[in-house]
Amino acid sequence: MNIDITSYEFSQNPYAYYSQLRKTGQVHYLPLNNLWLVIGYQEAITCLSDIEIFSSESEYCFDPILLNCDPPAHTQNRKPLMGSNGIFTAPRIDSIAEQNKQIFDKLFQPFQTSNHFDLLADIAMPFSTLVILNLLGINQASIEELNQWSKNAILNKSIYNNEFASLEWNNIKPKVAQWISDIENKKGSLGIIEIIKHKDGTFSNNEKLLDLIKVLLIGGNETTPNLITSAMHILLQNPALYSRIKANLNLLPDFIFEVLRMEAPTQMIQRTTKKEVSIGNKVIPKGASISIAIGAANRDPAEFLNPDIFDLDRTKNRILSFGFGPHYCLGAHLAKQEAEIVLAGILSNFPVLTLSKSFSASYKHSSHIRALSSLPVYTEKTAQIVIDSKAIACQVLNQSFNKFNHFPSYENYPNIDQEKWHYTSPSPFIHANVMFALQQIQTIEFENMIAKGITFLINQKEVNDTWRFWKINECRNPVPADIDDISICSKVLENGELTLNNKSLIYNNIQANGNIYTWLIPNFSGLVKFPSFTWNYLKNKSKIKRSIDAKMLHRKDYELGVMVNALLYLGNNSQTKNTINTCIHIWQTKTDTHHFYDSDVIIAFQIARAYHGGIKEFDVLEADIVALVKEQANKDSLCEMLVAYLTGKYYNNTMLLNESKNNIINILLSKPISFEPYRFFTSKDRNYYGGSDCLTAAWFLEATQNW
Repeated sequence: MNIDITSYEFSQNPYAYYSQLRKTGQVHYLPLNNLWLVIGYQEAITCLSDIEIFSSESEYCFDPILLNCDPPAHTQNRKPLMGSNGIFTAPRIDSIAEQNKQIFDKLFQPFQTSNHFDLLADIAMPFSTLVILNLLGINQASIEELNQWSKNAILNKSIYNNEFASLEWNNIKPKVAQWISDIENKKGSLGIIEIIKHKDGTFSNNEKLLDLIKVLLIGGNETTPNLITSAMHILLQNPALYSRIKANLNLLPDFIFEVLRMEAPTQMIQRTTKKEVSIGNKVIPKGASISIAIGAANRDPAEFLNPDIFDLDRTKNRILSFGFGPHYCLGAHLAKQEAEIVLAGILSNFPVLTLSKSFSASYKHSSHIRALSSLPVYTEKTAQIVIDSKAIACQVLNQSFNKFNHFPSYENYPNIDQEKWHYTSPSPFIHANVMFALQQIQTIEFENMIAKGITFLINQKEVNDTWRFWKINECRNPVPADIDDISICSKVLENGELTLNNKSLIYNNIQANGNIYTWLIPNFSGLVKFPSFTWNYLKNKSKIKRSIDAKMLHRKDYELGVMVNALLYLGNNSQTKNTINTCIHIWQTKTDTHHFYDSDVIIAFQIARAYHGGIKEFDVLEADIVALVKEQANKDSLCEMLVAYLTGKYYNNTMLLNESKNNIINILLSKPISFEPYRFFTSKDRNYYGGSDCLTAAWFLEATQNW
């Protein structure tokens, strides 16, 4: 009874909840959502067919034309679509099958020689969009904005927030209105023109027509792509089934039927009771909200034998994936046709397709739609190159750690050694960055390495839990402790569930204007607040005099990359508010011109990492960050593309993810696999660069963990 169908956990696996609920009945009241959930097959049919008791109309009305409209108005509204020769009738859909296949062939052509693609983003979504636009006679030139709207429209934040959904629709509504106007002004007689000119005059009103187009676009953009993606996901998880369908494409209709039963794209249908009713041994009051769980009804063991098992040869009981009764989905025939076209086309073109072994299915946060977030697929060659590259990355980490007992640091002194990398004193900063990447992967494979890596960091501790690039007596350019080192080391150690007391030391370094000075140089008050740390500084002050005299550092140095790393550790709170605003200002005004990171791409990566770590105010920088990374990251450099990909991952920016992923794959396919040190940080006078092949390998594993 504590189930919340709006929760993220529910959207990832609703079937587990249904199975638990079914132990005590087919109808349940969910107090957290203030609704009645119907999970039984027969009970669902009753709710969908009895329009005298169960109304489609409600206070929240996404679609007043079809979905949220009762007969007789609903019947009238369907006539131009499903009446004599209506555009969604089976004969009309059959008549455009070849045309739709041509749309697919043209779209799919660039991917026929590809080594990988995302079935949802690259194929299923654009194909379904082009088909529905073509059917309606709408200009197909620009679909990106339309797809973004439809993606948002199916999420819980739209389903349960009328204001948000209306705002999203109103943003794209003028474009749709322009499409309609363009159609009316050109010669033609099919699609929307047929609906407008239908003899009943049902859609002569422009607002009513816009509402109709809205629901047709949602159906065309979302439910069908999700059916296609779920179907391929099932095939790729079942090699024997994959081989059987590939060998006999005539089995596709039966296969799609079982996919629709197992993974119905539409998972919930809403109704409201017009009067008190008894159903499933429960008395439901008048005016109650009903959620009919199609995904549960299709798995009702009273109706389907072994309902949680995919059975291609199953007896074809009627499924409810397209609804039932007067609201039966008018796009059902088209959806099945599209699925057949895409699946047949892909299976015919690729001898082998695979998912990454580490792929983990993630579903969009929606209680009403079953929709994978992505489905990256690989041809045989690409799948192998990714597997081989991961193995080499693991080998780099293992060999280095076994040799040094830490993740080694390398320096490059370009003015002395002609761009040659040299192993140097161990850098807790580099080591901690490698550790941070491995901690994001969270696999058993790295548990022992991470545990030993934490021990190494603990042994590097100086006074008051402070860390630096290396121990001060061993470094070539002695410097005071700095917040970059202490922050990333502390973050990694606290991720490893150690309790530290470092934040107060950094908070003490935050100035009134939000700047955090780079160097932890204690003032007079430090003798009282941090006596041991201050005493250690005074003991070593003579050793850093050379660096001060060379003007490598100044007591009031502050830098964007350093402060962002401090925020990753300190988090979002009242003490860091000014620093967060300062970092945003520095990035937007481009006033950070002399820092330890001579690549703006690295600073962008660090901002994205801090955003992902909880500094949500950095969302205002996303567009600019993504634009800069797309422009400046070297597309021929594996390291730069890994940084670009992780930046997209931390911001969950699909465009940057897809583009950088393509570049990474192309690099892996074009030259021997190697993981070189990368110029991660520099001295301020640029007399050396610091990096590690282990950092590059760790970034690769973090980036590709779900490939």
